[in-house]
Amino acid sequence: MFRHVGIVVTNLDEMLAFYQNFLNLEILYNETETGEFLNHLLNSDKKSANILKLGKEGNTIVELLFFDEKNISEKNLFQNGLTHFALTVPNVDVLYENFLEKKYQVLNTPKVSDNGKFKVFFGKDPENNFIEFVEIL
Repeated sequence: MFRHVGIVVTNLDEMLAFYQNFLNLEILYNETETGEFLNHLLNSDKKSANILKLGKEGNTIVELLFFDEKNISEKNLFQNGLTHFALTVPNVDVLYENFLEKKYQVLNTPKVSDNGKFKVFFGKDPENNFIEFVEIL
C-alpha cells in the first residue's frame, strides 16, 4: 500500500508554501530528526533533517526533507527511477490557471485521456519535481 512520496528540498520555505498554501495540503508532522535511527536509515553519520509531512484528512501524501548537504541534478520525465507522482484534484482546469497565474511551470495544457475518464496535465513544484494532476471525469 502506498504511504507517501519523499522529496529532498533545497528551499524548505518555498516548497512548504507551494504544497501547503498553493495545493492546500495540511502540515501533519514538523520535526527536526537526528540521532542513531535517522543515521541508520540514511546509512550515514551525524545527519539531521527537518522533516515535514503534508497531507489531507490525516493521511500523509508528501514528505519534505531538508538536509544541510545538497546533491542537485537535472530531472526529466524519461529518466530511470522515480520521475513523478500524481495527485487527484477536483478541477484540473482551475488548477492549471492557478499555475499560470502564480508562474509555476507547466509542461502541457489539460487534456482528456483517450478513454474519456480523466483530464490531466503535468506541472512542476518550485524545485522542478514533476507532478501529474488528474481529475476523474
